[in-house]
Amino acid sequence: MMVAGEASGDAQAAKLAAAMAARDPALSLYGVGGAAMRRAGVETRFDSGDLSVMGFTEALGGIGRIRRCYRDLKSCLRGTERPDLVVLVDF
Repeated sequence: MMVAGEASGDAQAAKLAAAMAARDPALSLYGVGGAAMRRAGVETRFDSGDLSVMGFTEALGGIGRIRRCYRDLKSCLRGTERPDLVVLVDF
């Protein structure tokens, strides 16, 4: 599972994902990220751009999306899709 919170983190996580996939093509990568991570083969369950908020008012408006993402990731960590590794990048 890879989670990148913004554009520069998405770019760095994409480089890591590409290097990991080159070593093991059967590797399954999923998480939260953007276009760069998708191009590198990461299944993004949530786009990090949809989760970015600034300021109190914007945070209130985005709380539903953020909570859904949090619940989905938590479910993955506890369920059958439990990852062998979690990489948190710049969030």
